Amino acid sequence: MSHQTEIRTRLRNLAALKAACRELGVVFTDKVKPRGWTGFVEGCAYTIQLEGRHDVGVRRQKDGTYTLQGDYYGGGIERQLGPKCGLLLQAYTKHNVAMVAAQHGWKVGAVKRAANNQIQMELFR
Repeated sequence: MSHQTEIRTRLRNLAALKAACRELGVVFTDKVKPRGWTGFVEGCAYTIQLEGRHDVGVRRQKDGTYTLQGDYYGGGIERQLGPKCGLLLQAYTKHNVAMVAAQHGWKVGAVKRAANNQIQMELFR
């Protein structure tokens, strides 16, 4: 029985994904295959290594974007990256916005987390 689930998202900026992984204290690598219920997950270009028995695979799509593939059985991924990798995706978005803003001459000022866990970023020139 497979527990593999693909998170429906399209990640375009690997540098932002690496920064998000560093922020969350997990390792982003291309050196090992991601671990799942039945062994290793095939077809992933990168691995987000987690504590426990399961990792998240980063799978390259034909259009050049990436999706997240993981074995969510047991809750280990959710404990570290949030439900449906929400904490990881939020950190990715924050770093991606900062990188794109910098390309257009903007700087990031204050970054605040609201009571509802939304992130507010202040950008200025």
